[in-house]
Amino acid sequence: MTTENGRSLWKAAWQRLSHHRAAMLGLIILSAL
Repeated sequence: MTTENGRSLWKAAWQRLSHHRAAMLGLIILSAL
């Protein structure tokens, strides 16, 4: 596996994780209101 391929995999995983965290944060804020 090349470093470029691994880097794109990491970027995709990080974007998915950050999106999930943003959704969880939104749910927490909405429930706190």
